Amino acid sequence: MEAPDDQRERPRCGRELGEARRMKCYYMDDSYKMLVYSKKDTVADLWMRLSEKLNLTPDGAECFFLWAYCDTLEILLYADSYLSKVVKEWPELYAKYHFKSKGVVATLKRTTSKVKGEGLPEMRLRFRTTSVLNLNTERNVKDKAAIHLFYIQAVHNVIKSNYPCTPEIAANLAGLQLQRTLGDNKPDLHKVPYLRKDVAAYVPQHLRKK
Repeated sequence: MEAPDDQRERPRCGRELGEARRMKCYYMDDSYKMLVYSKKDTVADLWMRLSEKLNLTPDGAECFFLWAYCDTLEILLYADSYLSKVVKEWPELYAKYHFKSKGVVATLKRTTSKVKGEGLPEMRLRFRTTSVLNLNTERNVKDKAAIHLFYIQAVHNVIKSNYPCTPEIAANLAGLQLQRTLGDNKPDLHKVPYLRKDVAAYVPQHLRKK
């Protein structure tokens, strides 16, 4: 008889941390966990560690992976890549997607130098849904930790207007968020000036100027 999903043993990733380094891994609500990694750690190793820290079941963990990102770029990382190598090659990766190239090595080197000279944005790590997650899989997940990650990603996408919605739907979603965050309405406290300071946390970007 097969063990339940939440009892299936996940491969362990205990490695000796020679020349250990630290890096923040962010979630969609901008909270983060600090990762410790070595030159021998692959992206898959770190994915397993994070999944364990979050108490994700194997099925829940399969819905998420690690991305390298900055304000203008987001790339799903390969499982067998070494994180230390990804960090080292970030300037080349950034240049590849931000500058037109003639497809020759010399041009890539010049654009990489240009990026470094103009100020290279910091590479960050993000733990979020994979690019191949279908809706049925997401709906069938029962893992509470995974559902919470889906929730904060949905909130992020609504607030950033990645999921465009009408003013009516936006108002309903903002009301649900306010209820979750602030609790029941307190007329003496929850007035317009009080709520206005956090409007960006509840109202989609495309509706804030209306």
